[in-house]
Amino acid sequence: MKRFADIESNELVWDQPKHFRMEYELRAGDELLATLVWEKPTGSLAHATTADGEWTFKRGGFLRPHVNIRIPGNSDDLAAMEINLSGAGTLRFTEGAIYRWLSTSFWTGAWEFVTDDKTPLIRFRNPQMIGQAKGTIILEEAASESTRTPLLACLGWYLLILMAADTVNQNVIIS
Repeated sequence: MKRFADIESNELVWDQPKHFRMEYELRAGDELLATLVWEKPTGSLAHATTADGEWTFKRGGFLRPHVNIRIPGNSDDLAAMEINLSGAGTLRFTEGAIYRWLSTSFWTGAWEFVTDDKTPLIRFRNPQMIGQAKGTIILEEAASESTRTPLLACLGWYLLILMAADTVNQNVIIS
């Protein structure tokens, strides 16, 4: 796997290599940057792996949906993301950093992570969720300065997969 800091392209692609398997790969051309794999065919626990780190994501809550982010093998949250009914949310790290997850286009399913002062970091464009999931992400200039970019790239895709599953009312990833 290649580190995010070592890639030259700012346009990356999430892809689902095997239809019907909850396994995804993020690539810059032929270079593998990250994987996102659901632990079980049912449930919301997923494991993200990059050369820069590993995390687990797990959705919880019904009236107050959230996603807990942990380092594998650690029972303490690294961060938690509160999600509102529209799918937008606020990601809060335990040390205090805050990021926002916002929809930028209802019609095309475009989303982005921005810093607390609204500086764009990562844009998720044109996600195709019917059949094999695929989508493009654009790393903004500020993303190259953030050590959280790999985590945000994986978390954003995780959120899009959850939203797609909720939209078609699949029972595949219900907590």
